[in-house]
Amino acid sequence: MKSWKFSTLALGIIVALGSCLASAQTAATPPMGQGGMNGQQARGHMQWLAQQLNLTDEQKEKLRPIMMKEGMDLKALREDTSISPEDKREKAKAIHDKYRPDIRAILTPEQQQKFDQMKEEGMEKHQGMQGGAMSHPQ
Repeated sequence: MKSWKFSTLALGIIVALGSCLASAQTAATPPMGQGGMNGQQARGHMQWLAQQLNLTDEQKEKLRPIMMKEGMDLKALREDTSISPEDKREKAKAIHDKYRPDIRAILTPEQQQKFDQMKEEGMEKHQGMQGGAMSHPQ
């Protein structure tokens, strides 16, 4: 039961991040090669993180390939029609968990704390958005 709720929570974080990416993305940003929206999303996420965490140019350069890989993994997962929605949520969480240590390693201790806080706030926001429809036990 807790696993199901955690999976649902992870999906909410993904949706919340996607919303942040969309709002952070500017119309002037050109698409990146074959990645299309994937490249744009990675750039939007980078812009959002850079703003939230006050990243240096050096940090941005180090984070860019990590975020591109994460975005490509998530895109492939979204496009895989053979996986159930529940499994997609689990796999999306695993993808985020896979890249999280690499991202944190580039951040200063203060930025790491803010990054962790942002994740917690996203989880809390998602729990509030759940309402009664998906959170009732079976």
